[in-house]
Amino acid sequence: MRRVAWILALAAAGTLAGTARAAPQEIVGGETDLMFTVDLDALDVAVSARGSAAIASPGVILPITSGVVDLVATQGSIQHQGSGLEFDFGGVSVDADNLEFDFDDRTVNGDLSAGPLHQHTGIFDIVECSHGGCVAPGGSVPTMGYGLFLRPQAADFFENGVFGDKAFDDGDQILFAKTYPNFAGGSVPEPWRATLVGVSLAALVSLRVSRKHASSQGA
Repeated sequence: MRRVAWILALAAAGTLAGTARAAPQEIVGGETDLMFTVDLDALDVAVSARGSAAIASPGVILPITSGVVDLVATQGSIQHQGSGLEFDFGGVSVDADNLEFDFDDRTVNGDLSAGPLHQHTGIFDIVECSHGGCVAPGGSVPTMGYGLFLRPQAADFFENGVFGDKAFDDGDQILFAKTYPNFAGGSVPEPWRATLVGVSLAALVSLRVSRKHASSQGA
């Protein structure tokens, strides 16, 4: 009985670990909250929402349109088609649209445009705040979410193409992001997983009772 119980317990542990590392799941909605970690007033940069995005102090909400990610959003990608941000500096503006969070490459890709200039490029590097190295608005140190750091090609677009050296620099953390995806069919374990866990727990309880019974008889 002891051997069977431990085998089932190990199986349950493996099952629970497998659930935590579940295969990528399809996203059917949700939102990503973007909050600025730079002083836009000091930079004299105004930001507005584009498309289906919405301003929500202290940042912008982007609706999630599709994607496939794992449960902790460290693999796969999240799409925000039809929404974005407009950066306005002295009457000149840059639009950043259709942002894709690519967690495999740890980049945010999107469409940058300013007048006749257009470029699809990696805009930000993604840093997981749970690993350290990023900040939230106000300088606090978050343990969840993502820091978005401006990539060189995006910085070149801002500096050389539009704003000069007065706006954002390569490597600056511009935004703090948190994603709230809605998964197709929810994220509950499959019935067979729950059944196996239940059987395993029952076996462990039985083993504990058997040991206690044997101990009392030996006394």
